[in-house]
Amino acid sequence: MSAPGLARLLMVLLHDQADRGSAHMETRARLSEISDSKTFWRTLDDTVLDREEYDTAALKVVQHKSFMEIGDLLHIGERTARRRFETALAKIGDNL
Repeated sequence: MSAPGLARLLMVLLHDQADRGSAHMETRARLSEISDSKTFWRTLDDTVLDREEYDTAALKVVQHKSFMEIGDLLHIGERTARRRFETALAKIGDNL
């Protein structure tokens, strides 16, 4: 992943975790310290995401899909897509 791609990915993660309490503030701080894609992907690989969470996170972060589009693609509701993404972010935060 290029440096601009990594920066975009980190910004999505930081933005989507905004206003989720002190634990998420710590996650945001740790994410902001990641300076290269290898470290980020290693962190992601160490995170235990189920297939649905992984697919949702990939569609959101890599393909820049909206939660409505993700829901349509995965045959789930928009709220379910958002919840899966938030769960994936929380798990990522736990591994940082």
